[in-house]
Amino acid sequence: MTGDGGEDRPTPPRARANGGRQWSEDEDAQLRALIAAREPPAAIARRMQRTQDAIRGRAGQLGLAVPSPLRPWRRHWGRALREELDREIDK
Repeated sequence: MTGDGGEDRPTPPRARANGGRQWSEDEDAQLRALIAAREPPAAIARRMQRTQDAIRGRAGQLGLAVPSPLRPWRRHWGRALREELDREIDK
């Protein structure tokens, strides 16, 4: 973009409609429910019209662990291991 003096100025980044918008209690509740349902961060971001960074950041502030699409086995791993150990002990 060229200014009046002929110099080039960088184009400002496109602002998001909700950029910097505060999180409401309803949005926090929705975020908690979506994380509990093991929705991936990208799906949560689309549904809530936020960025994935915003989702991860707010989840961190609330003490929530965002599901990882790279480690889907983690969800059941702890329970499966405990069940297997219980079976071994019962033998």
